[in-house]
Amino acid sequence: MRRENDQYFTPKGLTRSLLRHVPTLAGARVLEPSAGMGHISNILKSDFNCRVLTNDIDATMPCDYHMDATGEPFWELMESTSQFDPMRKRWVVTNPPYKQAAEILDGAIESGFEGMAMLLRLSFLEPTRNRAELLRDLEPMLSHLIIFSPRPSFTENGRSDSVTSCWFVWQWDNVGGTRVINCTDWKEYND
Repeated sequence: MRRENDQYFTPKGLTRSLLRHVPTLAGARVLEPSAGMGHISNILKSDFNCRVLTNDIDATMPCDYHMDATGEPFWELMESTSQFDPMRKRWVVTNPPYKQAAEILDGAIESGFEGMAMLLRLSFLEPTRNRAELLRDLEPMLSHLIIFSPRPSFTENGRSDSVTSCWFVWQWDNVGGTRVINCTDWKEYND
């Protein structure tokens, strides 16, 4: 049985591993469109001096906004907010509901964010009907695949997912291809 709103929380070590391998994120302005309880945004703020704007569709979550991140009104609002001055480094960093990941990614692209990091199943690389064109268009911008082993538990009960998790990182200024990183020490950064 899936959790309501696909709320599977991100272990600290995964976010710290992202920032260890993508240091340009330090000090960035970040939007977390599926923030939940703040597992990612709190690490971005405390450990990496990011200014983070949070959103979650669930109004009970402690976020700045409670909108549907798959909708155009949300992205229009994010484009217009002064916190996302287009002259500053602007990123989207999130562990989105898997079924809405392509829509959230498309919204971030259309809104002109300089980089996007999404924690997804490695199977997101599969060019399915609803994301084949998107993946093809974004292929030159895919700068990092940070693949985790052992598989993390997102349910806080120690049980891991049946599919490997990975940070997909896209950057508009990427010119060096895709760096594949097998991250086997992520648990060392959990506390």
